[in-house]
Amino acid sequence: YTSGTTGQPKGVQIEHRSLCNTALAHAEAYDVQPDTAVLQFYTLGLDAFISEVFMTLCTGATLHLVDKRELWPGPGLVALLREREIRTWSTVPSALTLMPEAVLPELATIVVGGEACWAELVARWAPGRRFVNAYGPSEAAVGACYALCQPGDDPPPIGRPFPNYRCYVLDDWGRPAPIGVVAELYVAGLGVGRGYLGRPELSAERFLADPFVAGARMYRTGDQARWRPDGQLEFVARVDDQVQIRGYRAEPGEVEAALRAHPQIEEAAVVVHEGAEGPMLIAFVAPAVPADLAAFLGERLPAQLIPARIHGIATLPRNNDKLDRRALPDPSTLERSIRVPPRDALELELAGIWQQLLELPSVGVEEDFFALGGHSLLAVRLLARVERDLGYRLELSELLRHPTIAAMAKAIRADERSSSPLVPIRGGEGPTLLCTYPVGGSLLCYAGLARSPRLTNPMVGL
Repeated sequence: YTSGTTGQPKGVQIEHRSLCNTALAHAEAYDVQPDTAVLQFYTLGLDAFISEVFMTLCTGATLHLVDKRELWPGPGLVALLREREIRTWSTVPSALTLMPEAVLPELATIVVGGEACWAELVARWAPGRRFVNAYGPSEAAVGACYALCQPGDDPPPIGRPFPNYRCYVLDDWGRPAPIGVVAELYVAGLGVGRGYLGRPELSAERFLADPFVAGARMYRTGDQARWRPDGQLEFVARVDDQVQIRGYRAEPGEVEAALRAHPQIEEAAVVVHEGAEGPMLIAFVAPAVPADLAAFLGERLPAQLIPARIHGIATLPRNNDKLDRRALPDPSTLERSIRVPPRDALELELAGIWQQLLELPSVGVEEDFFALGGHSLLAVRLLARVERDLGYRLELSELLRHPTIAAMAKAIRADERSSSPLVPIRGGEGPTLLCTYPVGGSLLCYAGLARSPRLTNPMVGL
């Protein structure tokens, strides 16, 4: 299934021979040998998991399976990489940027993918090791091309095709674009899937006949790219409305449909706003934001695809009866009402950390971290900053219990700690709802449920 779905997952039919090609090609490109220690970083729900597992098994290398809590970027993951002598590690750029400076002589290969990589990451992590920038949609069996990046690559290329793959950069008339000219990227070869399961119309739009190889097929990625003079591909941007949000593929149009399904919302528009942590979804709804909207969306969208901020406006701007997205307010200029300002030095220091991470000019002590646009990667950075600046270590489960500055300050003052595997999430009346860890290993997925006004039962995480 494609990495980012909004209620209607797209199952891709991939043949077994494509998996064989992926496993062997990735093992060669990432220099996986029988004595290599590979860290299993991705969850079962992501296609990159396939690469990690099968390239390791096919070469007789060692796959290290660890508790998901040990994989959060930070000092703990650095210690794990050093202790296990991990040689090959695959991750996403947004996670790699959260890693502290560390000397890891055994880490010979870092593979990034799922998001656009930037030059600063290459300059920081490439010296002394193999730094691979991989590109490829689920529809092409995980990976289509890769580049061995060096400091000074700006932007880092996505390189050349894996064995038995072909990449085309074609203009609107299906003609190969000259070197340096931006056009749409198409992927062909052994890894291209048969199509989407039960979606023949969509399959016909995306999986096309290869005009350069008789009887072959190619996949239309929806990405813009160009050939560089050195023969490598460079990713430029998305062509269609899809966008990568922290490694998950999102289509703003489907998020808008989920918003419009609320009975109190007449109009909705979702735009992509570039923040310090990468792209985020910002929603505008008319005529106002319903009080139960967060819980409503939590029942219909994955947590990663719920808009970071939702603003209510009287009516959406239109031009010739069509939505004028360029006339929507600039999300960075919109102000929020602050109910309770920081009341002491501790709350003031916490507020400063929140403001920097959330890119907000001010924040109230009763405002919810996740409602303000916080997500799992920002949560990791928040906890790391609190530990560094205040000397207090909070777990992610505690942030779920204390998602406001006021509650976090109270927890720090009380120095709350519990060694029990049972994590109280919320109080209430009636039978206790026991929430087990999902594949991802974090209780953050229950944040929306815990804040739902329709739930009155107590919740405990296991």
